[in-house]
Amino acid sequence: MTNLLFGKKFENEFSWSKSRDAIFRECLRKYYFNYYGSWGGWRLDAPRKTRQLYILKKLINRYMWIGGVVHSCIERSLKNLRHKIKPLPVEKIIKITLDMMRADFASSRRKLYHQNPKTCALFEHEYDIEINDEDWKSIAWRVEKCLRNFYNSAVYQSLYDLPREYWLEIEELSSFMLDGIKVFVVLDCSYRTGGGFYIYDWKTGKNDEQDANIQLSSYALYAQQKWKADFKDINVTAFNLGDNTLYDIKLSDDLVRWVRAYIAGSVSDMKKLLRSQEKNEAEEQDFARTTNKRQCQTCNFKKVCINK
Repeated sequence: MTNLLFGKKFENEFSWSKSRDAIFRECLRKYYFNYYGSWGGWRLDAPRKTRQLYILKKLINRYMWIGGVVHSCIERSLKNLRHKIKPLPVEKIIKITLDMMRADFASSRRKLYHQNPKTCALFEHEYDIEINDEDWKSIAWRVEKCLRNFYNSAVYQSLYDLPREYWLEIEELSSFMLDGIKVFVVLDCSYRTGGGFYIYDWKTGKNDEQDANIQLSSYALYAQQKWKADFKDINVTAFNLGDNTLYDIKLSDDLVRWVRAYIAGSVSDMKKLLRSQEKNEAEEQDFARTTNKRQCQTCNFKKVCINK
């Protein structure tokens, strides 16, 4: 599948990521809409349905909004630290963040994302879901709590005076090849010292140990390739900012083999549904809808899928 972007051929290449795997396991039709049906929807001359699927793909619910806001705020602070720019006081950071949330909320409520899909697009606004003021206030409260936990943490203090040359990646979309398949990763924060390599992943929702092991192990596989690191020197930690807890992954040969096998199996399952594996081409009818109707009610694509 190809498209043109700035006059150049832009191909929909097959790749793997933890988020892609999660959507595949949730609903095959949702997976198709997300990675194939919406492809090219950023173009103003895209077919109507393609454009609609692209806009719906960009929706986030209020809980995902928490994660995005918190990640963006921390990213700005860490990039400032890397460039030796002193971050603002915590109270100022929180005020600016909440002000930005109010602006994004107003934009989303007006559904301006239909004209500009890169702006805030809340699922609750697209589907006119009634959420009381107290629930919306709890979202802001959760963001504030996550930020206070981060900026008051020992992790942040350890990053504050980190020499510039120790920094590696902050929220960069990266990839590596695993058994011939491109695997995408985004390391929230990574650096190296004489004691090894350190990778952090910020969490704002519930923990799932198996999903965390898959995601964090893929980061370790990336570090091994990118920085020629030995597994014994790689430290990967999930920091749940809502609960203020740390989860350190215990890397081992058995875990790495299991994760590699898991990714290989996931890739195989995805490719089996393609009409052409070589061209990465798919057809909607080959991707069945989930039978879990509860999932349908919270799916971005329900207006183009249910009863169709």
